[in-house]
Amino acid sequence: MPTPAPEADHRADCSACTVARAPSLRYLRPVLPAATFALLLAATARAQESAPASPDPATVAAAAAEVDAARRLYAQGNTEEAREKLRAVLRLRLSPEVRQSALAYLGDLLYAEDGARAADPFLLALLDENPNYVMDPLDHPPAFSRHFDVLREARARQPPPPPPPPPTPAPWLALAPGGAHYFVEGDIAAGAAVATTQVALLVTNALLFAEISNAPPVNPEDPAQVESYRQLELATNLTAGTFYLSLFLPPAIEFSRWGSQTSVTLGPGSLQVAGQF
Repeated sequence: MPTPAPEADHRADCSACTVARAPSLRYLRPVLPAATFALLLAATARAQESAPASPDPATVAAAAAEVDAARRLYAQGNTEEAREKLRAVLRLRLSPEVRQSALAYLGDLLYAEDGARAADPFLLALLDENPNYVMDPLDHPPAFSRHFDVLREARARQPPPPPPPPPTPAPWLALAPGGAHYFVEGDIAAGAAVATTQVALLVTNALLFAEISNAPPVNPEDPAQVESYRQLELATNLTAGTFYLSLFLPPAIEFSRWGSQTSVTLGPGSLQVAGQF
């Protein structure tokens, strides 16, 4: 916006008597940074909604070879090294067949060395993934296979677990200003607080911007005028920055909550396995 013409007695040295001009109109244009932030949040949400990558074929093949090596080590009596190999395999992203085979061999090993109590978490994890899994009689002893069948029958008599809740949709409405997301969700107090704060900041910044735009040129020789102008400019910048922050915080908080609710988990069987090595 053009600055008003200086007084007549100051026209000769106008460039010397003005130390600063009004700040840029960017303070009244929150759309651009808000749009940029919205795009970043959208990209994050799309990444979280995307399906996990399929196992790498080379990794699956190497893991299958490790399971076979562990089986041979176990047959030779080297149970400690076999357990270490199976433990390392189960930490990888595997195909269902390789993972189930590793769970079966590790359960067999633990059943023989430490008893059913040590082996059952792995066998239950195996049943969670494949209730119809059948132990190969050529690879597993009869006593272990019978124990696995008993676990299967006991699991079959249990009532099925409730279905998982539907995934929570991404809170896209949180990107809208004025606390619209909270009003729709029924949190009237939070919505009113956000809306009131944003409106107050926007009006205050507009008034400060109008005042600093229409301010007369500042005499650099007058410390009072210089300090007054700097304080006015600082107040304009602070209200603008706080307004941007009031736009960014609600969607950042809501997308953070949504991300924690929809984070990828390993499933109940895998979680049991993780704590039993």
